Amino acid sequence: MRANDSFVIVDLETTQPSVAKGGRIIQIGMSFIKNRQIVEHFDSLINPGCNIDRNIQQLTHITNRDVQDAPYFEEVAPLLHRMLTDTVIVAHNVNFDYPFLNNEFKRTGFEPLDIEAIDTVQLAQILLPLAPGYRLVDLSHYLDLPLQQAHRANADAEATAYLLLALWQRASELPGEVKKQLKGHDWGLIRQTQVFLKLALNQPSPAKKNQDQTKPAKPAAANDEGRAEALTPTFVAKAIEKRQQLGSWFESRPGQNGLMNRFYDFVHKRQRGVLSLISPAKSGKTLTYLYVLLLSPNAWPTLLLSNDQALMDQQVELMQALRQQLGLAKFTWAKLGRPRDYVDPQRLAEILDRQPQSEGHLWQARVLVWINQSQTGRFEEMPVTIQGRQIRENVASDKQGAFYQAAWQQAQAADVVLMDYATFWSQAGALKDQRQLNRWPLAILEAPLDFVPGLQAAFQPTLPLQRFREGLNELPGLITESRGKVRQQLRDRQKRASQLLQSVLDRQPLKQQIGTARNLVKVLMKIQDLVERSPRSANFLSDFDLSQLLNQLNWVRNRPKYIREAEVVRGGDDQAQQLVFEVDIDQIYQHFFLTQFDKVLLMADYLPEQQQAFWAQVPAQLTYQSQVSSPEAANVTLVRPKGAVTSNHVQLLTQQDAGPILIIVPNQRAVHSWYQRLRYNLPAHYQLVAEGLTASLEKLQRQYQGNPAVVMVVTEHFLDKVWQQENMLPAVVVIPDMALFTSLSPLKALLTALEGHPTPVLVAKISNHMLRQLPDLEVVNATNNQLGRLYHQILSGD
Repeated sequence: MRANDSFVIVDLETTQPSVAKGGRIIQIGMSFIKNRQIVEHFDSLINPGCNIDRNIQQLTHITNRDVQDAPYFEEVAPLLHRMLTDTVIVAHNVNFDYPFLNNEFKRTGFEPLDIEAIDTVQLAQILLPLAPGYRLVDLSHYLDLPLQQAHRANADAEATAYLLLALWQRASELPGEVKKQLKGHDWGLIRQTQVFLKLALNQPSPAKKNQDQTKPAKPAAANDEGRAEALTPTFVAKAIEKRQQLGSWFESRPGQNGLMNRFYDFVHKRQRGVLSLISPAKSGKTLTYLYVLLLSPNAWPTLLLSNDQALMDQQVELMQALRQQLGLAKFTWAKLGRPRDYVDPQRLAEILDRQPQSEGHLWQARVLVWINQSQTGRFEEMPVTIQGRQIRENVASDKQGAFYQAAWQQAQAADVVLMDYATFWSQAGALKDQRQLNRWPLAILEAPLDFVPGLQAAFQPTLPLQRFREGLNELPGLITESRGKVRQQLRDRQKRASQLLQSVLDRQPLKQQIGTARNLVKVLMKIQDLVERSPRSANFLSDFDLSQLLNQLNWVRNRPKYIREAEVVRGGDDQAQQLVFEVDIDQIYQHFFLTQFDKVLLMADYLPEQQQAFWAQVPAQLTYQSQVSSPEAANVTLVRPKGAVTSNHVQLLTQQDAGPILIIVPNQRAVHSWYQRLRYNLPAHYQLVAEGLTASLEKLQRQYQGNPAVVMVVTEHFLDKVWQQENMLPAVVVIPDMALFTSLSPLKALLTALEGHPTPVLVAKISNHMLRQLPDLEVVNATNNQLGRLYHQILSGD
């Protein structure tokens, strides 16, 4: 393969996924590339000699009438065969188009083509690691490439041609060291995709790109911009003054000015304490506290704590804008994770150096390119399609890792440090000591419902006893393969671990149980060490972080007052045996968490009564204050289907361009059912995505935020994050099965979040009994008659 070869980009529309299943081509599109330029196009409808399935017609918009006068494949086969001979064939998922085309040639009496072939899906996965998805429509949107009509062969072939050229350019622009590593291994790519990758990498790089970017860059958080001295503006109390100071950033939402003033008073009072400010969704909470924070140096360094990564990104973006708006030359921030939250480029380089050239893995190539593009090296920013347990195990950082060190250095000097709860519990103490603080001046927790689960995850050791036993049962093979001293050590430690495991199951007194569990984990860690040196690499208990478990056991061992009991229970998806040390979360909150701060601010849309009671438990030396802001919010319109199938409501809402629609169902089986039900019954401009089918819940929340034409089908797990994901909660929610709500608390939370939209709609068969406990709902009992007009009136506000 050479750069000046003819490349033919092929796309087929077919009646079935294979010729063996009776599939026939109904359209073929081809674009020709010569000397890295598109020089020609060819497309033709094909008469398949059979009816086109209705689903295919809806997907491609090719009807039986469209192809009735088109040539049969036999008629165009001679021309196609001549055009494709002596070329390199390219396709987006080449293992579909190329074999299908060859099977059609064979069926019609022609010799199958034997030419080189390239897959643009795998090329994109390597060269575009930050792409939101790898469907052709996703990549075209990501790269701003022309795609006039998806799922038509002519348009898809042309779009794939532009994609190939863009990937060729991206490969040529990579730094020299990355090119060298990519060319140094066989990544197991299909057909001749690897050959083309090397060809593209051998193209000369533009001078400005020819630099080594494999080392972490200093995070571009605007921390070094505008270092010139400037007068710090002062806080102003009146709304009109804030508008003058903040410009368009201050929208003067109902109640917002009062919340700002209330928080400012709290920050500047001398007494220590906790302040809880509750206001409805979309009321400008983030601006409320960040404006005050940026004008309150006495509250620095401040911790912003949240498990919502999208919220952290919003906080950083807003701090950057406010810093510029207010002229704060020296205000800085940093985002810090645990060491294992970062990739270590050096570990990946060492793996590749030790690895034979013939044993490359696709994920390694993708991580190589991603590291070159990432400024932080955090796994959370790594695309979900790359992430996996194996990758973390292989390239996760320790405290010496370059990316982690860069983040740690920045956190030592920042005025505001953003952390999730796991990072706080593991890193904040050391950072506080490094900064020589007795206590942090201030912590701000927005959407704090994740705090208690985070606390339990950090301090409540859970030993997966059944998995430990299974791991020990896997050792005999490794012991046999090991030699000399290692073999004897493995045998001794397996025996010791088995004895300790049995002791745990014998239900000892609490104090003794902690010691036994701790010794068990220490022995397992030593076995893990030996396993890494065995001739055959084994993943002994690789799905558990034994060092973290040991840290938890050491913590509870040194603080027995926080432990209530130890109990062997059945838990997890497989109901396997686990040893759980139940900790007193109230005591940890009062006497461990709160002692690390002068002041704590809670910002929430809604807190259930039990959560309010939890946060109000403060020691005598602290104050607790709570303020609920209730500015006018839009009432939710409840549409109760009567007689009409709920899926009909979804179809009508999409026809009315209702915006993004969320469908919440009880389980994964229901997700699959709804996906199949709606798959070919939505307008062409609407996209249907489903948890566990098209992407994970986390990816759906991140990838489709703000998409005005998407229907998302998710499980009830979405409700666990409704507050952390308030920015992407659509204004239209459909709940086909109200059995989801065994209590009213999550439903109230959902309704409160919906109130942040101008015209919120809930489609659900809520009973009259539940309605009596849910005030302020505008109820519409919808029948089959005139549903379209009904939704037009609701959505238009008429």
